[in-house]
Amino acid sequence: MADCGLTTQCCKTVASALQDPDASLRELDLSRNLLTMDQESLLPGLNSPYCRLENLNISYINLEKSGASILRAVLMGPHPQPHKLKLYACHIKDDCAEILLSAFQSSECQLKELDISYNCLTKKGMALVLQGLQSPSCFLEILRMSSSEISVESCTYLASALKHSFLRELILNSCSIGDVGVKRLCPGLISPHCQLQTLELRQCNLSCKACVYLSVILDTYSVVKTLNLRDNDLQDSGVQLLATGLKNPNCVLQKLGLSGCFISEKGCCSLASALSSNPSSCLRDLDLSYNHPGVVGRKLLSDLLDDPCYKLKTLRLDHDGKSRLTTGLWKYYQELSISGMASSNNIILSEDRKGLLRCPEPEYMYNQPYKTSERVRWQVTYCLEKLTDGRFYWEVQWSGFVSIGLKEDFSGKTLKFVCHSLQYAAIHEENMRIKTLYTVVDPDSSPGPKRFGVYLDYPEGTLSFYSISSHDMKHLYTFHTTFNKPVNPMIHLPNPHVVDGLSSIIIVTQSPDSVQHTEAQLFQQLELERYDNELSLYSTVWDDSS
Repeated sequence: MADCGLTTQCCKTVASALQDPDASLRELDLSRNLLTMDQESLLPGLNSPYCRLENLNISYINLEKSGASILRAVLMGPHPQPHKLKLYACHIKDDCAEILLSAFQSSECQLKELDISYNCLTKKGMALVLQGLQSPSCFLEILRMSSSEISVESCTYLASALKHSFLRELILNSCSIGDVGVKRLCPGLISPHCQLQTLELRQCNLSCKACVYLSVILDTYSVVKTLNLRDNDLQDSGVQLLATGLKNPNCVLQKLGLSGCFISEKGCCSLASALSSNPSSCLRDLDLSYNHPGVVGRKLLSDLLDDPCYKLKTLRLDHDGKSRLTTGLWKYYQELSISGMASSNNIILSEDRKGLLRCPEPEYMYNQPYKTSERVRWQVTYCLEKLTDGRFYWEVQWSGFVSIGLKEDFSGKTLKFVCHSLQYAAIHEENMRIKTLYTVVDPDSSPGPKRFGVYLDYPEGTLSFYSISSHDMKHLYTFHTTFNKPVNPMIHLPNPHVVDGLSSIIIVTQSPDSVQHTEAQLFQQLELERYDNELSLYSTVWDDSS
């Protein structure tokens, strides 16, 4: 029943089925349905003593208001707990964390798999969840909590749980735990009682320092078989430390992800040397895409792949080059240019095709009253580039009232991030039907133009927005979907009288003065536009007086 546009009546039917004494429903997938007021209709079924759900997926449903009621019914109701619960991108808050803690501590706990990625739990809420893992009643085997607020203290709770828990898979992608967080996790990961086989730490703000502790994990009797460190700037020095662990005959690692880790030829040669010195290495899958292996590094690694004496079966070196030796998401920088079609309907396009400014229509330049009941009219413009099969990053500076997003070719799918003042709206539409609508509050309350980072991972179907300041980068929202056709970056600007001031957007390039250069072009053209309008108005008045 995923993505079916369920109505209130559908939810009541599902609830009725769950209340049937002869109910045989064991799996229920309600994900990607825009359930708002309909959520409460499910409660009678989820609270029923006859409910026997073993697998429940309510991902991508906004549970901001009713999340606690839903979770309480699912986990604390008069029926057996489900074995699998997926709450991916449900916007649940700390009141739900308290229920999860109680569920883990309950003697009736049967939960084996939990996904709470991309939610609104604070560090305090996450600490409650991780404390629950230490309960002797908790038998959780798979825990996914990407993009969660995890403190250093919470990493200590997690390490303690790993020493005694049944966890086999732990996903901490985009959790920003940093090097200190990995250091706190290390005692749990090297414990002889740790059963963890899969550890993902993608985009966790790790540096080469974290590899000191990760190499210890590889160098001990750890049972970790899959380690994903993608999108961390480990650099060659970090990879050399990991290579030390890979040399150990006791290392059981089978899959290592180092995509986009700022690795050059030197680091790739270190990996090749480590693997060639350990023919008993279990490594079968090595991902070094979005790095710069160089000619020598590529050859040494490829030779291992072709040699039947080694177990390496999959090697990824695609999307390589010197441009990948850049920190952060800038290694995925994509040059964008705005279509010339934008230069119409009072839209000013800069000469370098990097900026747009919606100038006032003539009747609103001379203090004409604006009708508050008038609907906002959007002017949509597209970039020239079609994006597909890769990772792409760009930054924009905006002011006024704008919308930034993507449109998929030959389909009705659009992802829009509408920006105004200190509040934003994330809107996912397909074929004129809203699938996701969520409000985001900007952590940056400073006045003036704002800067956003936009990161598209086409294969994974994610589009992420970040608030950029001079010292920080904060995640705002991530769209989750599936792309089947090329996508086109798009910009919307409204009619100017619906907001105070002008609406503008500038695509930032890697040149340090690019924004100032584009701004100067836009406002120079604006002055010319105003002069032409004043001249036209003067001419009209002169003709009337004649």
